[in-house]
Amino acid sequence: MSNIAWKQPEPFNFVSEEWPNWKEVFLRFRSCSKLYKESSEDQKNTLFYTMGAVEAKKSLIHSNLKRFRRLKQKKMAVKR
Repeated sequence: MSNIAWKQPEPFNFVSEEWPNWKEVFLRFRSCSKLYKESSEDQKNTLFYTMGAVEAKKSLIHSNLKRFRRLKQKKMAVKR
């Protein structure tokens, strides 16, 4: 395949109903551009950059907080 400069997807607008479609577009971009061959750090940074760095960071923090709270609740339930 020739060396093509693939256009990144538009930034994600953080409307949850649109996530499956946006994710599919990003995964196709990842495949076509051979991004999957890069380090996991480069792949993560490309994802954040493409999503829109500030909003992606907020979303990741929110997601991690929710995960932390669920784990904490499970731990507290086990102790009872």
